[in-house]
Amino acid sequence: MIITAEERRAERALIMEWARSLRMTQGIRSANLELEYTVWRYQEKADEIACFIGTSRVLDWGCGSGHISYMLARRGLDVTPYDIAQADAPRMNQLLGEETVIGDDARALPFDDASFDAVVGCGVLEHVADMDASLAELRRVLRPNGLLMLYNFPNSSSYVEAVSEWLGHAKKGTDSMGNVAGHSRKMSLSRLKRLVEGHSYVVNLSRYEDLVPATLRRAPAVIRRSLFEQPGILLLVNRALGRIPMIQRIATNLTIIARKR
Repeated sequence: MIITAEERRAERALIMEWARSLRMTQGIRSANLELEYTVWRYQEKADEIACFIGTSRVLDWGCGSGHISYMLARRGLDVTPYDIAQADAPRMNQLLGEETVIGDDARALPFDDASFDAVVGCGVLEHVADMDASLAELRRVLRPNGLLMLYNFPNSSSYVEAVSEWLGHAKKGTDSMGNVAGHSRKMSLSRLKRLVEGHSYVVNLSRYEDLVPATLRRAPAVIRRSLFEQPGILLLVNRALGRIPMIQRIATNLTIIARKR
């Protein structure tokens, strides 16, 4: 389902207000959902997913705040949000009456074989304790020829990640279940592609994404506001830089879209 430009603007406004309300009332920060530029980028991902799979059944693997599930449902997809975080955490998909399936192990999903036409993971794979076991489990729940759509995997050549580490802002370590904090696990695009192909997927699309930083959350507020007050222009700059071969290699994130063999 294609939503209109007016519906997209209203969607961005609702998501940003939801994130700000959480911060003000519960002290829960979702900085990536408070800026129109970053929400717009999530909308582009949701639009792409909808174009690839139509109204098929999709698993939002590691749904987090539920914003991707929310966007996909509004675009007519039959989405199942899944996470291993606390069950009572607020999530956007609840605004549409969609409950989140909660598990305790990314390597053992509570779904039958061949349950989904597609699996979407946005900034998730780099955090799991065992990437190989998780990719195998995702393949199990995918139907034949189903799509695996991985977004926001950290690029090992990212200038943003390099600056973050140099400044000492990068999170490191693991939790009690072995899940990896921050972006200490990074890969080149070719290595990530080989990892996915090694689990009997055919990679249909692989690309670098995001040359413009997403939030600059540690920068002074006046700088953040001046840089992000024109999100449409930033998006155009981001796309233009992404078309330059030598520059795109230092982008922040990697995207892989693959089909189950």
